[in-house]
Amino acid sequence: SATPEPLSVFSRGGLIISSARAEENSGVAEEITKKCTFTPNSSRTKFKYAHDEKYTTCWRSSSGSGAMITVAAPAGTAVSGVWIQWYEHPHSAAVYLRDGEDWTEYAHTEGTYLSDYLPLPEGVNSFRIANPEGVSTRMAIAELHVYGPGEIPNSK
Repeated sequence: SATPEPLSVFSRGGLIISSARAEENSGVAEEITKKCTFTPNSSRTKFKYAHDEKYTTCWRSSSGSGAMITVAAPAGTAVSGVWIQWYEHPHSAAVYLRDGEDWTEYAHTEGTYLSDYLPLPEGVNSFRIANPEGVSTRMAIAELHVYGPGEIPNSK
C-alpha cells in the first residue's frame, strides 16, 4: 500500500495552514498561490515579494488610485478565497469579479486588520484585488495566498 503524504500544519498570522492536498485532507482547501498568474497594473517593487513567504518583504503599488492586481487560476481550477497580509499597517481592499466586460465589486475589507480573508463565490477562476471605491492609498502586501475549493483552514 502507498505511504500517505506527511501532514504538516503551521500557523501564519493566526491562520492554520496545512500542506496536505485538499482531496487528501477531508475537504480542506488547497493553497493554489503558486499555480496562479498575478498581473499588477503598477509596481514600486517586484510582485514576487507578495508571495515569497517572507514577512520582511512586500509588493508595493506605485500609486493608490489605480492600484490593482488581477489574479487568474489555471484553466479548470476554481478559487474559493484569497488571504491578504498587509505590510506595516492595515489597508482596506476590495475583490472585484468580471461582469461581462466590466469588473464589479464583490466584497471588501474595512482596513481594520493586518490579515484579511475574502471568500469568493463558487466557480470563480479569476478576480481582481483593488482599492474599494473612494480609497486611493498605495497598497503594500506582505503575503497573498489563494485557495482552491474546500473548507478554508481554521483560524484560532
